[in-house]
Amino acid sequence: MTLKSRSAWLCATLLVVACSDSGAGEQQHTGTAASDAGGAASGVGGGSAGALPVATGLPPGNRVRGMALVDKNACSLCHYADYGGAGFNPNITPDERFGIGKWTDAQVEAAIRRSLSSDGTSLCTLMVRFPFSDQEVADVITFLRSLPTVARANGSACPGHGGTVM
Repeated sequence: MTLKSRSAWLCATLLVVACSDSGAGEQQHTGTAASDAGGAASGVGGGSAGALPVATGLPPGNRVRGMALVDKNACSLCHYADYGGAGFNPNITPDERFGIGKWTDAQVEAAIRRSLSSDGTSLCTLMVRFPFSDQEVADVITFLRSLPTVARANGSACPGHGGTVM
């Protein structure tokens, strides 16, 4: 099996598992959204509103270590080689209109660790909740902020479960 066919198989398997889950076990978040959500997602999808992260006590990040973590965790399988995403796979480049350019570090941290969008709603169930240390998440954020912007929108919610479009 080639790398390309393995990647396609993995994505298809994750999609089947996530869509057969019907949201069981998803954390429900409650609270209100802050007014400075910058880059907030559209209201598409069925995520629950949650308290927005405002500040983070993360240490300074290292771009090279962040790049290694992103590579090790195969983020490009869903977010594509340019991290611009497509379909329901979000754009995670620093693009201010379609990506995470207006997100705070705390909002990016919440997406990585708790699968929450910038407005506090749940992201697609396919989004892994990464158990990164503070240093690791800071490294990933630093790497993502160093990427070239990709002005590409994603236009749909997670298949079968809603969830917010980033």
